Order: sequence, then C-alpha cells, then structure tokens
Amino acid sequence: MAPFNRQQVSFYQLVVQEVDTNSTDMAIEKLSPWFFQIASNSVELRNLTPNVEYLLRVHAVNIAGAWEWCKPFK
Repeated sequence: MAPFNRQQVSFYQLVVQEVDTNSTDMAIEKLSPWFFQIASNSVELRNLTPNVEYLLRVHAVNIAGAWEWCKPFK
C-alpha cells in the first residue's frame, strides 16, 4: 500500500508469534508476541526454533499515522 498522504514511510512495525499447529491458523495466545520496529524494508529473523511455525504481521508508519496491519503470513 502507498503511505498516507504520499509521505515517506518512517518505519515498519513487525509482530512475530508462534503458531499452534494443533489448531487452524490460530496463534498461540499464551505466548507473548515479539514486536519489532524496523527502519528498512527488509529484515532477517534469526534464532528461530526449528520445526516451529510463526505468524507474521507488518504495517507501515509515517508522520500521518499507522496503516492497517497486513493479513497474517505463516
């Protein structure tokens, strides 16, 4: 999506959460999600647990405010 008011994106916010593989695409509620503030348009996630699925959501923020969160990506 284009930034609000044609303003440049200031940063992105990323939420990463483990997924409960016993349910249908629902994130485990008992585990706290990880929140990241990213200044670039890419990020490398490290030290993830092998054989664990993660749910990611991101949105852009600029001086006009924050855009809606994207659809979850697993």
